[in-house]
Amino acid sequence: MIDLPVSLRTLRYIVEVADCGSVTDAARHLAVSQPSVSAALSQAERDLGVQIFVRQHARGMKLSVPGRVLVDQARELLRAAGELADTARSLGDPLSGEIVVGSFPTLAMRYMPRIIASFRRSLPNITVRLVEGDHAELVAGLENASIEIALGYDFARPEHLSAEELASCSVWRPWRCWHGSHGSISGCSAAIARH
Repeated sequence: MIDLPVSLRTLRYIVEVADCGSVTDAARHLAVSQPSVSAALSQAERDLGVQIFVRQHARGMKLSVPGRVLVDQARELLRAAGELADTARSLGDPLSGEIVVGSFPTLAMRYMPRIIASFRRSLPNITVRLVEGDHAELVAGLENASIEIALGYDFARPEHLSAEELASCSVWRPWRCWHGSHGSISGCSAAIARH
């Protein structure tokens, strides 16, 4: 295991001081006390064995030559740590990613604006991608899992596709359909059901 002599928090302090040019301004941006930032900088310089900043009384802090190299690497490390945190959050959120919704063009015009708006409000980590098609294309998409849920009409619907009526209207009633093996649809279909 790698033993890091400084924490990510300390690296964030170092980068902020480099960006602001002063400990006081950096502390204000970080919403921490100035003595905390000063102490972290001094400890980091001792632990790393290098002077990161040249202190210029009344003119703030300036990076030393080794400090420039360290700050560039600290920025990369902080960026990578941020990506790691984002990845962990997205993996921990079971309702994230993309859902592909197939629809007849006529139903897409009527229902999709409200469905997409509902997804954005209630499931902000899910992106809705719309695929328009005719009956055969929607059924094929559901069967080969290129479409996860479809808005269509209740005619010639294969029995193995689960369906729920969206609205009662004239001769053809709009339904939302999904393949029974698409277990992940349950949370997402609730958002569609509201519209």
